[in-house]
Order: sequence, then C-alpha cells, then structure tokens
Amino acid sequence: MYCGEIEGTAYKFSSKSGAESIDNWSTGDTVKAYLDYSGKIYAVEFLESTAGNYAVVFSKSTKAPEKRATESDAKVQLVTGDGNVTVFNIDGDKFVNNVEKNKSTTWGAITAGSLVKYETNSSNKITKIYRADGNIYNPGKTEAANKVKTTDLFKSTTEAGVTAITATTANVTKSGYITKSGIDNTAIADNAVIFTLKTSGGAFDFSDSDDAGVTTLDKIKNTKNNLMSAVVNDKHKVVAIIIAEDSSSDDTYGIVTSTYDLKDNDTGADFYIGTEKMTDKTVDGDVEVSIAKKVTSGALYKVKQTASGKYTFKDKTTETELRPVATSIATATSSAAVKIDNGYIVKGDDSVALTGTSRLSIASNAVIYIYDKSDDNYTIGTKSDLTDEDMQYIYFYETDGQDDDNYGLVTYVVAYRK
Repeated sequence: MYCGEIEGTAYKFSSKSGAESIDNWSTGDTVKAYLDYSGKIYAVEFLESTAGNYAVVFSKSTKAPEKRATESDAKVQLVTGDGNVTVFNIDGDKFVNNVEKNKSTTWGAITAGSLVKYETNSSNKITKIYRADGNIYNPGKTEAANKVKTTDLFKSTTEAGVTAITATTANVTKSGYITKSGIDNTAIADNAVIFTLKTSGGAFDFSDSDDAGVTTLDKIKNTKNNLMSAVVNDKHKVVAIIIAEDSSSDDTYGIVTSTYDLKDNDTGADFYIGTEKMTDKTVDGDVEVSIAKKVTSGALYKVKQTASGKYTFKDKTTETELRPVATSIATATSSAAVKIDNGYIVKGDDSVALTGTSRLSIASNAVIYIYDKSDDNYTIGTKSDLTDEDMQYIYFYETDGQDDDNYGLVTYVVAYRK
C-alpha cells in the first residue's frame, strides 16, 4: 500500500503478515519507520503528532461516543481556529479505537474550556480529539494522548483524569511575552492561535457561543490582568491561548463624537483617543455621544480596546487616576470663558467662578476637545479657545496618579462653544 513521503522519499507498506497499516497514522505525524528486505515499511514507531487543528471545547453531549453506529450520536461544539463555533459529530468507532490506543483523550476529560487538537474524516466527523495540555494523561497511561508535545504553560506537573487546564490571570507585554509571578517570561509565537471568550465571575463563560471568537497577537499586546489559559511547545513558545474577550489595552482617554447601529445588533462609534481620531469602530457595551447635546460629567471616557478588537467606554466620573477637578458653566448673564493669568487658568472677567477651585495649572501637552454647535463639529483646540466668550460649558480633568509626570495638572479639557 502506498504510504506517501517520508522526508521526500515515497514508500509503500509491506504486505507481509503482521506489517504496519497506514490506517494508524495521519499526515503530519512524526514517526520512525522500519523497512523490510524489499524496502517497504514493515513497522513504525510513533514519535509525535503535528496533525490536527487547535480548538476550544465550548460544550459537548453528555452521551459518550460508542462503537456501534446506531448508538454513536455524540457531539462536541468547538471554537475553531477561524473563529467559527461549529458542532461536530463524533465517529464513534474511530474515536473509541483511538482512545484505546491512547491517540484520543477520554470523553470525560474533554471539558468546556479545554484547548484541544482534533482530526476529522471525509464526512467531517471527528475521529481524534485530544487535549493540547499534554500534562493531562488518560487514566492508566504514562504519556499524553497522541503523544502531543504541548503542555500547560501554568502547570508543570502531570496527572491523569479530568482536571481542567489552568485558567489564571497574567499580563501580555508590548513585545508579546506572557508574564506572571512564578513562571518565566514566555514568548507568544507569531502564528499562535488566540481564542477569546467572555468571562463571568472571574471565570470563562460558556452561556452564549456568539461571544466566542479569535483575535490577533497585536490586539492582546500590552494588556494586564487577563484571564487566560495557554499551552507551550517543546521550545517553550506559546502556540495556543484562550484569553478573556474583555482583556484590554492600557488606559487611554477620549470623547465620543457619534454612534450608529451596525449589523448583528452591534453599535458603531467615531471617537477620539487623545488627539487621534478613530472611525468606524465597534463598541462593546453602551456609550453616549460626549458633547453634541450637552456636556455632562460623563463627557470624557476611559477608552480601551478589547482582545476582540472592540472598544469599551467608561465614564470618567467613576475613576480616580484622572478625575474631574473643575467646571465653568455659563448662565443667562455670563459666559463660561476663562482667563489665562501667569500660566494659570482662572475665571474670566465676565464669567462665573470656576466650580471646585479658583485656579488651575494645565499641562503643556493637555488635550482640549471643542464642540462647536454652530457647525456641529468636533476639533482639537488650544488654551486660547477656552477664553472665547461663546464658551458655554468647560470641564477640566486633572491627573491624580502620583507617579505620573503630570500629577496635579489638568491634562484633559472638554468644552462646548455655541
């Protein structure tokens, strides 16, 4: 029987009694082949499988696969590497045989949240599915199913049974390393498969498969306190990860200039982060336009990009590291304009007093957002704009982090001009 190629050379399987069968191996397996006197493969030592696709188990049927075709209706729902969530039928006969040969993980150990590899037949039924965290052995075995070489990043011990892969909080650096106390800084491979799941109560949430997906390495870089599971290869590089969908980048701040409906009930938004204008982005949660109707104490938002590429907005009135420090609001007889006096911001000659303080120090790199009602437009302004008599509302935000170079200075301003 034709075997294919081993390191570029084609071989046939021996027809002699007791010879190895091609049915026992998959494309991509690493093997040591023994030839008979005619140069055909007689025996094979299985070394490692690199076949199969990474996936995350989202759910499975309670009933385990069985050999009898009439009884094998087991199913598993997987988040696949392309971000789709797919229900697969199990080829009961093949699966049970592969478990017996320690080439599949037992059904009981295929639990929600498991990082797995799987292989299918021509009918797209799963014939092998095995845990990618090779620390977990099938009962009675002394090595990982299918001899998989990847292991749980956060656990070095091995054991048999249905123990779940470790889910813990860790950071991802700007250069793409996972860091956590107690483990070495570990690089994430450029081609790593990165799955995203919603979280609830500090654990991954499997209530709605629409919340599952995949993301890219760039989107999870420079994020902190992420719930994650991960496996590393034998070169100690992370090759597959599950990470919280709401894992997000460092704190940034800005205003929302417009919102609109997108397909699939998503909300879109245009906004500023600092002085950078962002358009056609998807919102995770609810958000309101910052200024157009009227400036409120929620005019400025903490903005973060999640692991799935969406953006979250948190009202700055609930934060402390950048806090609302003062306001100037026009009345029927006075403007909200302020005055620059020896570098300080103070109340204008014909305006109301600053609420919260009598004078403010403003950082040289402060971001000043101006909404002009007359042309319904948002711009990045300057300190001199704040002295305009047409100013109706001005909100000042002060950096409150003592380790910040701008500690005690106004770094963001949101203003409304008629």
